[in-house]
Amino acid sequence: MPIHIYRLDEKQTPITTLCPDTWRLPEQIEALRKWVARRRKKEPLGCIADVGFCWRKDAGGGGSSLTPEIMKRLADYGVTVFLSEYPGYAESEKKTK
Repeated sequence: MPIHIYRLDEKQTPITTLCPDTWRLPEQIEALRKWVARRRKKEPLGCIADVGFCWRKDAGGGGSSLTPEIMKRLADYGVTVFLSEYPGYAESEKKTK
């Protein structure tokens, strides 16, 4: 599932989508980090970044992290991050929401 970023309004207006067809959390968090780093405007977005992910068969601890710098930028932009875990493994067939 891609990362869906949408406004917190009545219509949940889409802003952008990151990582189409990617279910692995490390790649998704990296894409979110890059998206936040690219933002030039400083006004708050007031939005949700919904990250849908599945387990990784090769997982062995460690993994993704959000640094204080990225968390601060997310907070400054008013971005709430949802971590939506889905059943199955990231390497298996495409998941549907």
